[in-house]
Amino acid sequence: MRRIAFAIFAALMLAACGWGGNEGVRADPALDALFAQLEQSDSAEAADPVERAIWQHWADSGSPTVNVLLERAAAAEAAGDADLAGRYID
Repeated sequence: MRRIAFAIFAALMLAACGWGGNEGVRADPALDALFAQLEQSDSAEAADPVERAIWQHWADSGSPTVNVLLERAAAAEAAGDADLAGRYID
């Protein structure tokens, strides 16, 4: 449940940084290739590294500062400190 909440907060953070809407959206061949790999995965174990690569791709906001804050929030969440993770997201 916390991972879902963190993903939602990360998406909101990216949206607050100007990501959103259809204008300026470009095709991303690397991301398209990752989704194709994910679709063809035979098992959860095979899909796991592809899923991580997709999340990593999405986590790149284009802003070094936002990227650092997201990395720190993810580290805090992984360490079990949801409160600290939320403060980084805020």
